[in-house]
Amino acid sequence: MIVLTHAHPIFGSFGIADAAPLGQGVSFFFVLSGFILAYNYRDFSRDGSISRFLVARFARVWPLHLVTCVIWIGLIFHFDRETYFTGEVGMIRLISNLTLTQSWIPLKVWSLSFNGVAWSISNEMFFYLLFPLFIGMWSKHWAKLFFVATAALVAFLWAGNALQLKTSDYYEGVSLLGTVYFNPLVRVFEFMFGIFIAKVFMTPAIHDFKASRFGWLYIELMTLGLVVAAMLLAGNPGRIADTFGTSVGYYYQREGIWLFWGLLILVFALSKGPIAALLSTKPLVFLGEISFSLYLVHAILITLIEPHAEAIKQYGLTGYGLFWIVALVSSALLYKGVEDPCRHFIMNVWDRRHSSVRENFLASYKPAAIGSAALIVLAVAVVHLNRF
Repeated sequence: MIVLTHAHPIFGSFGIADAAPLGQGVSFFFVLSGFILAYNYRDFSRDGSISRFLVARFARVWPLHLVTCVIWIGLIFHFDRETYFTGEVGMIRLISNLTLTQSWIPLKVWSLSFNGVAWSISNEMFFYLLFPLFIGMWSKHWAKLFFVATAALVAFLWAGNALQLKTSDYYEGVSLLGTVYFNPLVRVFEFMFGIFIAKVFMTPAIHDFKASRFGWLYIELMTLGLVVAAMLLAGNPGRIADTFGTSVGYYYQREGIWLFWGLLILVFALSKGPIAALLSTKPLVFLGEISFSLYLVHAILITLIEPHAEAIKQYGLTGYGLFWIVALVSSALLYKGVEDPCRHFIMNVWDRRHSSVRENFLASYKPAAIGSAALIVLAVAVVHLNRF
């Protein structure tokens, strides 16, 4: 979905990107992330479990992020140096990108700095820091957690309406793109909903539901149909905007169908149908494994070929097919050469050195919290000084 929408201006998408907001794929990613983590990490009562979890998350995303950022700088940087790297602001922008705190600055030029798609990993790192806290509080306080997340979401939507923030993705100032779409405090609701879906999936009673293979196929198709319908409705948010305000319409269009993503994930986690079986075949599992690499590398490829868009369009489907081949091969190479080996290396080193580490729950958050807060404050200060 993300590759389709970003490649649409060059290759088209058979009308798909025009009919539905494919950027909703990021919402699916956030919900799925919450689901998978909650399924795999069910408690943090063991000594050292929080630290190991955070290191595992770092090992999962940061090495590939660093490599693709370096690739971006090497291949793309000279195209628009002044936009991304101007004096001290440029250096801090680079630091915010490498530390995955860039999405906290509600300005497009910050959130989309360097390899722009990394803004979503910035959000994910925030979710990872909160995740052990969520799991520790979930059994007794899940309703309170949802209340806080909902209150934050509503507050930003209300502010967007009250301040009449612009909806255009091309506006360089503070807009709904930065305050609603990129904002980790807004997007954490989707991650938390994924945790909720995982808890539902882990409820024994839900596994008592039985259906034939044909019955599961019917459920799979119905669920996919609901998702498609939700996507198409999200493509026309005018009535919602007229009723609840521009920011609510924008939210629904860009990230507001999390309920349907959660339903889709739950159905296919439970399903014994033919579509679920197809998704479990080795080629499609491998495509899933390289999807993170695809996400990080595709924008670099698109930016590289953009200056030659008119010449490329003449090749039609052949050019589009070649683009996908290059993107998938690049993703496979990055997965096999960087992402997977770096993750294993970091975790092996950690496990060898910290096999008997004991930790305090709050202490495990302290370094990351202080560092991130300091960087965000510094970046905001520089932005304001630069304006005046």
